[in-house]
Amino acid sequence: MKKKIFLSLIGIGIGAALLTLLFLTVGFWRTLRAQTMTVLQDTVTVIAAKATRTDDIIEFIEETAEASNHRLRFTWIGHDGRVLYETDYSAAQMDNHGNRPEVVRALKEVDGVATRQSATLDHITYYAARRLPDGSVLRVAIRQDTVYAAYFSLIPYILIFLVLIGSGCFFVATNLTKRLLRPLTETADYMRVMGTKPLVTTDKEVDIPKLPATYPELSPLVDKITEQSRTIQEYIYTLEEDKKTIKRISREQEKLRREFTANVTHELKTPLTSIQGFAEMMAAGMVGKKEDVTRFGALIVKESKRLLELINSILFLTKIEGPETQDLAVAVSLKSITESVAGFMEPVIADKKIQLHLALTEDKVMGHSDMLREVVLNLVDNAVKYNRPGGHVYVTMEKAETGRNLLFTVEDTGIGIPKDKQDRVFERFYRVEESRSKRIGGTGLGLSIVKHIIEQHHGTIALTSREHFGTKIVVTLPLYQEDNPKE
Repeated sequence: MKKKIFLSLIGIGIGAALLTLLFLTVGFWRTLRAQTMTVLQDTVTVIAAKATRTDDIIEFIEETAEASNHRLRFTWIGHDGRVLYETDYSAAQMDNHGNRPEVVRALKEVDGVATRQSATLDHITYYAARRLPDGSVLRVAIRQDTVYAAYFSLIPYILIFLVLIGSGCFFVATNLTKRLLRPLTETADYMRVMGTKPLVTTDKEVDIPKLPATYPELSPLVDKITEQSRTIQEYIYTLEEDKKTIKRISREQEKLRREFTANVTHELKTPLTSIQGFAEMMAAGMVGKKEDVTRFGALIVKESKRLLELINSILFLTKIEGPETQDLAVAVSLKSITESVAGFMEPVIADKKIQLHLALTEDKVMGHSDMLREVVLNLVDNAVKYNRPGGHVYVTMEKAETGRNLLFTVEDTGIGIPKDKQDRVFERFYRVEESRSKRIGGTGLGLSIVKHIIEQHHGTIALTSREHFGTKIVVTLPLYQEDNPKE
């Protein structure tokens, strides 16, 4: 770090010096060019005025060139561009100058100027031309070194300048680096000493000495590091507590797994025992009458269906409790699903003389259509199954007050659920009345499946019930937003 700061300071110093030199040189060069062109224009104006009053213009041009020690180059050009006289070259051997920019402009506007740089970039020539009354053009030129040539000539002085600047930068950078790093070095030593002390203990926090007042600007940094260290230790303590919690949850999960296994075993064993008993009686020839065979066969079919329904429910519950591989961000119409379920259950509804009332909207929710159909089917099936003959089932949809959720309600006028058992109806294999549930049919998994699906859809489910009056279940689901990427 010390080396980087030192080199950075030297680099900044030398770079600033070079940039300053460059900008000053370029600025000086531009000013010099502008002044040269102005002087040259004034010169050609004065000389042109004098030339018009002389009898021999060529002799006048020669005398003027001699007076300038031939630093000024004069060219007299006819109105057709032909060179009439040239102080530095033979006019007869020169090309037509009618297309030279300064001549073109002088013929058109009286005065014309131009600059041309040599191919070797070592000099630049300034031209100023003025049209004479007879239509000819008098041009004056002067040649100067370019900025590049000036730089080359100044290389020894520039090197001496750089050496001096570099020495000064080295001295300044060395002292600044020491001054900049001294507070950081001492602070690092302070933090190293503090690092050997515990910031918190099991029962109380430890008082932390403050950084010496010599460097108050570093106090916030040190305080922040100290606070973060304390936070880290507290986080580690929290992790230890979470580890204990995870172990406790693991034990509870193991207990639930054993209970689930026992429940599944019991639920599977019951219909299998019935099927085995009926089959053994029929195999032993103990059922002689045809109507008994038919009755036992019907019982075997009934228990087989119950067994298959139980297995399917367990498989479905296992599937939805696994990793969320389903796309739950699709627009789903609960109205279409409810109408489809109502049509599917029409025979059962008609058989029990239940009146189904639908008050549905076109609002869509976010979710998976097959999983939400399972929700609607379970809720409507329970409302019909545990209802009285001639009872009513009300299915309604409405937006929540927030405008972001949909309330899907299924209410019946059935037998209701005792208050002390309402908290357990969403547990697996729980039945309010075992004998009645087996008589009506059901696995005890329906509402457990419903709750799990709703939670996967980031929704909620609430149940209210009065025994002998009916049950009301309200499902809250997120409404589909138009800016969602899928539909």
